[in-house]
Amino acid sequence: MKKYIVGGFLLLVLSPTFAKEWYEGGTLHKAKAEAWCKADYGNKLATAGDWLASIWKNKKFTVEIQQQLTDSGIAGLKIMADHLVENIDAAICNKDTSIPEIKGEQVATVSAMLIMMMGWLKN
Repeated sequence: MKKYIVGGFLLLVLSPTFAKEWYEGGTLHKAKAEAWCKADYGNKLATAGDWLASIWKNKKFTVEIQQQLTDSGIAGLKIMADHLVENIDAAICNKDTSIPEIKGEQVATVSAMLIMMMGWLKN
């Protein structure tokens, strides 16, 4: 809220508050496993969305995925980002499924490996 004095009167200007979009506010691009696992879901989803948006922009997905994203847009990207978050969490955060060898890696590296393993990238 901004305050201004105009002609001896106090004028308050209220800034509208807008809800953040799902793809805004990702801060985990250089995070290690521990930071990723402690982060909230929204931060994870936004970060995964950034990684996937970059791949989409650079046309590195398979032809089928590129076309699906062209048709579905940001909604399709959100579905993929959610799937990626689930897989990253399973690989590094869950006691039952985590892979000890990758716990010290940067999450971006884990993400790239998972994206390749899921067959989302062009050969």
